Amino acid sequence: MIKNNWLVLAIVLGSVGVARAESDDGSVEEEQVYNHFSAFIGSGTTNKNWFDGSNASFFEIRFNKPLSSGWLMEVDYSVQFFHPDNFTARVDRVLISGGYHYDITSRLDVYALYGVGLLGYEQRDNKTDKKLDSQSDLLQGARLGFNYLINREVTLTLEGEFTRSDWVDEDNIKLAFNYQWNDVFGTGIFYKYRDAGKDYISEGGISARVIY
Repeated sequence: MIKNNWLVLAIVLGSVGVARAESDDGSVEEEQVYNHFSAFIGSGTTNKNWFDGSNASFFEIRFNKPLSSGWLMEVDYSVQFFHPDNFTARVDRVLISGGYHYDITSRLDVYALYGVGLLGYEQRDNKTDKKLDSQSDLLQGARLGFNYLINREVTLTLEGEFTRSDWVDEDNIKLAFNYQWNDVFGTGIFYKYRDAGKDYISEGGISARVIY
């Protein structure tokens, strides 16, 4: 399961750190990797035991801000929809996080974040729009990952993330590419695997990034 992949991620990060390859591009540019708004939209399919193997779609926005001496701040909001035959389930998550990033090499940057927030869950009947279930929980999450600057336009990101609440615990891995078209706007693609214990979702989607 995805929990074992945390060990794989740590080994990968350690191996790259030992390599410490040199680059002609200078240090990873903070404004490209962190100082931005990002939006993600995607969809996937649950396993058969979770919402009957239904379609799942989501939208996420992130505000990233580098602080002094490598410290980071992030505000993240996401909404997720599950679409079984008879009802629609909606999950809203808000996380406010702080963390730190470190340049392993001039191209490779490692980051870690921890945050707290809220989770809201709601079910509605597809025919009557009647609310079937509703609850809210405290939410906490952490993320460990790295950005690799392939060149001045293309960034590869690999990150592992966990979130914890009374409603659901998730362990996720995401692989993403971003292409920076100019000094302000970039677009990308990503794949994300969500592991919720016995249940899981495989997702893919597109992203947009605006550097401010």
